[in-house]
Amino acid sequence: MSEEEEEKKGIVENTGVLNLKSITEEGIEQLRKIRNVGVVIVPEKFVGKITAKMENVGVVVPYKEGMRIYTGKSKINADMLKNVEEPISILNSGKLIVEKDATTELIGQKIKEIRNYGKIIVPKLTYGAIASKVSENTGKIEVLEEVIEEKTKELQKELEELRKLSEG
Repeated sequence: MSEEEEEKKGIVENTGVLNLKSITEEGIEQLRKIRNVGVVIVPEKFVGKITAKMENVGVVVPYKEGMRIYTGKSKINADMLKNVEEPISILNSGKLIVEKDATTELIGQKIKEIRNYGKIIVPKLTYGAIASKVSENTGKIEVLEEVIEEKTKELQKELEELRKLSEG
């Protein structure tokens, strides 16, 4: 192992989401530093030990066994909720889209808790049902219809600018 590789051993840096939900005590001891990370997901029992090794970290998320972790782009719909046996706890650090067929009744029955560190886009009709399940929110919760309207306006403005350029 080169000197540079040896120096970087045990250092995790420059990443959006660091998922350490399965880390062991031995694994924590091998970590020397965590820096420049947006979200660190770590088992509740190790939060104290891991925070001492952090530098420039956005948020530390205590992980509870059994939570579903959504990073990147994910969707919740009626079919998914109907196939869940027990109410689920969700940890979102990405973009979570709730589809229109996910009713307030299904959300109420099948979602126990949501911790949001990313973005949730939800139809106006189910906004209240989703918001009532959010126990922690350092991200955004947006109404689908408002997002569509905003994006449409942005695209229209961009098209107008492009037309003007092409007409010269």
